[in-house]
Amino acid sequence: MKKRWKRIISGALAGVMLMTVFAGCSSKEEEKEGIQGSATDMSYNAEGKFTTVVTAEDVSFPEDISAENIYIGYFVMDEKALGEALDAEGDKEESDVNLDDYSTEVTASVDSVTRKDEHTLEIAFSDGKAAENKPSGYGIAVKGKKDDGKDAVLAKANVVYPEYTLTPNVKSVSALDKEVRITLELNEGSYTNDVSQEDIQLSGAFANLTVADLSASGKNLTMQLTGEILKDESSNAYLDGGICLDSSAVVDSAKPIEVFIPVDDAAVYLDAAKLTAENGKVTVPILLGGYRFTDKAAAESFQMDGASVSGFEKKSGTEGVLTLDVPGVSDKNSAGAALDGKNLTIAADAAGNSEPLTVEADLGSANFYPVFDYAEEKDGKYDITLILYANAGVFAESLENDMVSFAGDFGDASVVSITRTSDTTAELKVSMPSNGVSVEEMSLNGTVKLEAGALASRWGDPTARETSYTREYSQASMGRLFTEMEVGQIKDIVGGFGNTTWGSIVDVGSGVFSGISAVYSGLEMLGVIESEKAKLDKVYDAVMSLHDDINGLSMEIDGLRGDMAGASIGDFYTDKLMMLSQYRQYALSKIQNAQKKLEEQGVTAPTAKPEDDGEAWGEYMGQVMKQVADNDRDGTFTFLKNYFTNVYTSVTTTSSGNVLDSFDKYMTYYYNFDTMGYDEREAFRTAIQFEMLNSYLLLCSYYQYGDQDTSTIQNLTSQFEKLNSVLEQKAVQRRTDGDVYMYAAKKTLYISRESISYWNNGTKFTWTDSVISEFNSRMHGKTVEQELEMIGYEKSNDRDKLVLDIDWDKTYCFFFYDYELDLDYAPLNESSIQRKNLEDDCKSDFSDLTRYDCICFKIS
Repeated sequence: MKKRWKRIISGALAGVMLMTVFAGCSSKEEEKEGIQGSATDMSYNAEGKFTTVVTAEDVSFPEDISAENIYIGYFVMDEKALGEALDAEGDKEESDVNLDDYSTEVTASVDSVTRKDEHTLEIAFSDGKAAENKPSGYGIAVKGKKDDGKDAVLAKANVVYPEYTLTPNVKSVSALDKEVRITLELNEGSYTNDVSQEDIQLSGAFANLTVADLSASGKNLTMQLTGEILKDESSNAYLDGGICLDSSAVVDSAKPIEVFIPVDDAAVYLDAAKLTAENGKVTVPILLGGYRFTDKAAAESFQMDGASVSGFEKKSGTEGVLTLDVPGVSDKNSAGAALDGKNLTIAADAAGNSEPLTVEADLGSANFYPVFDYAEEKDGKYDITLILYANAGVFAESLENDMVSFAGDFGDASVVSITRTSDTTAELKVSMPSNGVSVEEMSLNGTVKLEAGALASRWGDPTARETSYTREYSQASMGRLFTEMEVGQIKDIVGGFGNTTWGSIVDVGSGVFSGISAVYSGLEMLGVIESEKAKLDKVYDAVMSLHDDINGLSMEIDGLRGDMAGASIGDFYTDKLMMLSQYRQYALSKIQNAQKKLEEQGVTAPTAKPEDDGEAWGEYMGQVMKQVADNDRDGTFTFLKNYFTNVYTSVTTTSSGNVLDSFDKYMTYYYNFDTMGYDEREAFRTAIQFEMLNSYLLLCSYYQYGDQDTSTIQNLTSQFEKLNSVLEQKAVQRRTDGDVYMYAAKKTLYISRESISYWNNGTKFTWTDSVISEFNSRMHGKTVEQELEMIGYEKSNDRDKLVLDIDWDKTYCFFFYDYELDLDYAPLNESSIQRKNLEDDCKSDFSDLTRYDCICFKIS
């Protein structure tokens, strides 16, 4: 139906845009040739009195020219009636609708004409329907001497209307709100006396809301919206809520007026940048997203592990300041160390919630993550380039080579150089012996260390302790970008969400392994899966790179929302998921070492298959895991269990800071279109499932055969089952409608072979300076062609330009325009986006319209 609508509307526009050039002639007559002239723009006035100056350099106007020689008018189409007629025909391929039945010609009255010189006329005219129709312009035809009209001068005089903007009385609304009261103030002008609910269209997060109450007075319009705030399915995020007022709602307005209001996700955030500490007294701002502090919020409304809350000052509904008594704290670094990771609970009535809110305090000092960017082997050495990303802080202004040291497989490495490339990135070049191993065969588990003071934490103080990071380095994990194939391979490893292979290994229902055969097979599979871990390292690298890119975007992101999402993702990666990964690898190596030690003692795995001799295998696994438990002096499995729980909490929390929601929200800041983030979002989920599934298997092995604890296994199983359920619920929902949502424009656009277009209730999408600026910020160095390829647009062989949108309105006067985009340009600018008159490309006869794809609309 969409394609047929597109053809009909295209034909309608092409057929009505060219008016007759003779006064009194019917709109059904054939198009006449004429001489192109120009006419000056005119300011709108409700009385319909206009004056324009028509110029034609190739024509000499007669001295006795009069009003009888001039025709002025336009057409109005009844969109609603036309739409109903077309809908009534269903999916009929050939329409029987006569477009002329739905268009009305409006003729203006010429009041006077003054010949200024032989090429110039000043024309005054009246249109009694101007206030009702609000035309975008008037078609003007000045009759010449020939009866066939070929020497007539044709021009269009545009009507310039006042530009109105709306300012809402709220900066944002809560995703939890069931009722929203909003006042929209006009920058100038006034609302009409009869603004109705029919004049208001809601979109985005407000699409499901209902206008329950409405009142207008002067410059202010107040409305009560009720219902559920809508979360966008494609992006799994709350897009801005849109309110569009019909032109009839504002005096002298000729086009709809839109305003968008951000929606706050549910979140609780401690603003570490404003942390203060002295003599055991700590203050830190607390910010709410979604929730609102009530008048009942007081010091006794808060409880925090490791501290007593002695004060609370409410600054606004979303911000307050906590005062904490923390024994032994002397400065900000010690305060952060004492409070980081501690649970903070807010009483239900203090936050206007049905139950208390509990969050984990994010007050950790600065740390870093190394991305494996590049390596080559020559002259017996590896030359390795790492990109270091600062998390929860910035790099020191001056980074020196002697601030860096190494351990593990990097023990013999030396620093070639370290360069601070931005507040949150540094390039580290390393040299180390290759020992004759090529880059293709390289497999290193290296540690990079930065001494105290190499980083500064969010509160501005240099770090007080050394920070380090250990990870794998191989050719497969090199680079910050992962391919679609690699994402697919990672999915195949874990089998996707709800995988039945793992279900046959672990009996989730009972909380224990379903037999010794499954236990051994599971451990054996761990070795296979671990060999594919390098592909996940590329996912981690890509996400950390993306995280830094977003933090460095020049476009404006609201500080509260950006900080909340950024802290959630960065801390989750460095403090939870990657720590889980490290301890999982430690745990696996301990099992492998235990097997080797038993083998040295003459204890080997049974030769029979597990299913043939389960008793022997049970005894052997008991010995292996007892060996592990007896030698786990550093508490590896306890740490593994704790990080397992930390990751589980971050993924499943519903009250604040769900990391899947935060990551998806970040995608709305990063890319231009919603469909671009699908692969990263799926890889993010797959990486989490990979680490949690393998850790779960190791922990169950340990607590069943080593430090035997059935209740712990049951608890782990409950968590793992809930985590998989959440991953399933929050699986990426890919669009199937052929549309894309453009974040900078806040509109859903329709993609066809040669166009990306928008149509909705007369509102338009225009490439304003602000839209272009934001679009450029989100391109991240790509060309326009590369950007559009990511959303499915394929450049045709015979074109290097793409029609982006039609700029049109309900009057369809004479000409209409679109914006033509040159795909070879990056970034966008005046040279790459040009407004082009498409008159020459369109014909009045729909059947002969050869480029109707250039006039394409999404009909909603």
